[in-house]
Amino acid sequence: MTTRTLLLLLALLSPLVFAQDDRDLILDGLEFGDDIAEMQMEDAGQGDEKRFEVVTDEDISTLAVDDIYKNNGSFFKVVEIASKGSEGGKFTVSRIRGSFDPAQSWSRVSGHGPLLIQSRETLIDRFLNGGPLMWPLALLLLLTIIVAVQGFIYYRPRKHCPEEFIASARKAIDKGDLDRFEELALKGEGLLAHAARALMVRFEESTLDEMGARAQAAARRHVARMRFPVRLLGFVAVVAPLLGLLGTVLGLIISFDSIGGGASDAGKAVTMAIGIKVALMTTAFGLIVAVPALFFAFVFNHKLRLLVTDCEVATDELLHDIGRLRRRAGESAEAPPDEPVPATT
Repeated sequence: MTTRTLLLLLALLSPLVFAQDDRDLILDGLEFGDDIAEMQMEDAGQGDEKRFEVVTDEDISTLAVDDIYKNNGSFFKVVEIASKGSEGGKFTVSRIRGSFDPAQSWSRVSGHGPLLIQSRETLIDRFLNGGPLMWPLALLLLLTIIVAVQGFIYYRPRKHCPEEFIASARKAIDKGDLDRFEELALKGEGLLAHAARALMVRFEESTLDEMGARAQAAARRHVARMRFPVRLLGFVAVVAPLLGLLGTVLGLIISFDSIGGGASDAGKAVTMAIGIKVALMTTAFGLIVAVPALFFAFVFNHKLRLLVTDCEVATDELLHDIGRLRRRAGESAEAPPDEPVPATT
């Protein structure tokens, strides 16, 4: 056989040889991928068998018990399926390797289920993933809601400056029935009632200026107590972002510690992602608490200013009526008695 014929045969057989080599490479790659998964499971460490419930809207009709999925650097085995179908379902997994809690993305390691599953993340899940500082932020949010509800009930004109009280008090003063006016002031509640009670202190021996000064001092003391909800909301608006900032710092510390640790690159990436998530969650929830608190503080402070203005006007009217009553009493006292008519014979 000549050299020319040998070269022709080699040229014809070379595609088959290289195709076989390519198939070997592909098979070797698949085997190498399985080895990587086993190595990752060994590096993840023994799991604690903690169970997690997964809810998804994706097609999991092929999911089966004992399927193994990887999530957030840990490995989980499907132990129970509550419901499954083309429109999603709910199943329970057990953490068999690793120590990290699951995130939303699930990738199949072995079994018959879907290659990728995206779980549904609720607000509670986001809250729990935010770290320990989410609990004091939750308490501040609850405090904001309680103070806001009470504030709308407390800062009402009907409570602090009722028109019925003003009309009854002015009517009693016009009639000269100061006992009735004092009774109304003692029974009343709110800012105007406190100022009215101060008007009746040492009534007989006080001038109008002294009565007005006492009413103003009593009103200032009561307004200082009325400002407590506004100050409390201002406190929440300041502290909540600071707690969020503290969570951001702690999350960054977790991320930087993962870079300098001796874990594998995959473990470092997972720990860094967890740290960044803690940082972002606490910052977001801190602002979620602070913004409504600041808004309600502004609203209640404005309502308080209006109440103070209305009560000042009403107190001036009552003081003016008392002054007019005193002038009438003085004129009656200074008027000369009627002279008797002489008898005629």
